[in-house]
Amino acid sequence: MLNRITTTPTALLPRGGPAVWRQELLTGQAAWLPRLVALLIAGCALMSLYLWQASTISTMQTQTLRLQYEIAALERENVAQMLQVAQWNSPSYIDEKATELGLRTGSAAIYVRVATEAEPGETARTFGAGNVALWRRLTGWLPQPGG
Repeated sequence: MLNRITTTPTALLPRGGPAVWRQELLTGQAAWLPRLVALLIAGCALMSLYLWQASTISTMQTQTLRLQYEIAALERENVAQMLQVAQWNSPSYIDEKATELGLRTGSAAIYVRVATEAEPGETARTFGAGNVALWRRLTGWLPQPGG
């Protein structure tokens, strides 16, 4: 029969159990291995943190550029609207639109002279025939004396 080894050879493990093995691993000839693993873990953690921060900065820069483009577009739109409002408020545009809508007859402005001290009960009829014609021209009707 063959002679098989079914247990771990005692020459490979230090005597004394797991507590001694841990101490041997941290202070013995193989002490560089846990330190190397710890350095690799710390390096990976720092690299992950760096990449996360770089990604966040890149995202923020992209969002800032997008907002700057939106601000520039809104400023251009604001300027265009201000020019349009200035055009709408110009007297020439108002006259043109009033003529288009039929609100102007093209004649000169009519000025009505109003007495500063009129007696109570006086009407437009008491100031003469010229005022009656003016009243008809302005309103299109004239009250009849009896009704």
